[in-house]
Amino acid sequence: MAGTSGEPRRLEVASVLLWDDSPDTYASCYLVMAVGFFCAAWTWFAWKGPRGSGWGICTQTTLMAALTGVAFGSAGLAFQLRAGKYMIGTSFAESDAQWLFPWGLSVIMMSVCSASAICVALAFNEQSETQFQVAHVLGVMVAVFVACLILNGKVEYTLALTVYWGLLACVLACGTMLLQGSQKPPGDWWLFLGLLMRGCGYLYILLAPCSEEHLYSVEGFCSYPVQGNHNAIFNTVIALSMVPICFGVVRKRTRDLTYAELLGAEAQDNEAKQKASEAVAPDNDVEMRGRLMCLLPRIVDTVE
Repeated sequence: MAGTSGEPRRLEVASVLLWDDSPDTYASCYLVMAVGFFCAAWTWFAWKGPRGSGWGICTQTTLMAALTGVAFGSAGLAFQLRAGKYMIGTSFAESDAQWLFPWGLSVIMMSVCSASAICVALAFNEQSETQFQVAHVLGVMVAVFVACLILNGKVEYTLALTVYWGLLACVLACGTMLLQGSQKPPGDWWLFLGLLMRGCGYLYILLAPCSEEHLYSVEGFCSYPVQGNHNAIFNTVIALSMVPICFGVVRKRTRDLTYAELLGAEAQDNEAKQKASEAVAPDNDVEMRGRLMCLLPRIVDTVE
């Protein structure tokens, strides 16, 4: 049923048969994959010097970037596998359901990746490990629920759930940066900008109106355009958001390493001064004993 231009998108009623699988969609997914792996390597190699906690900023950012690459790369493969097919399997028991395997991996990784975005903001502001664990538990719970939807043949609901959870995670991460980033270290506004861009991408995929050329309507609501322009824009925004996030993290890591080196140099100077003072003290004792030995005969003569 043809819709009218400007109708809002409603992902939870979009049939998988209407999901766009054009090159615009899966090529932009591969773009996110490439940027995600690049950013993961970037932050990983910036993780030098003192390693610190396993919940640290570089660990969380590398995890988020790598999961983003895996999630969108799998989504691109899923869309490419179903491209040009008129019959799409929606359960593993059906034929033409090969695309479900990479799609399942994609939405599961997206769920955990959104939790990692919260953890990046928490790590940046040096919060407790308990908060990291709570965020990861939430991500795992969403991932398990998404997996159950796929196993029960309700794959059309998985996209909406991951998008809404991703948007909520971005809101929580941005709120953490605004409320707890009181010291304003170098890189904090870069990280906030990246998280804000990521959230805007989710808002766009939820609220963008139909295109003028290809309109499909399910229950009166706009679904996916055939050309995949909305999906390509969303994927491009997610890819671009990774750059300021990782840049801000690397800046903070560089500052922390410089500060640690200054503290180490100061500690070495203090240790050297202490050793020098300890070396001078015995020399003073020897000199004092020598003077006493010289004065001892005079003291004895005076007493006699």
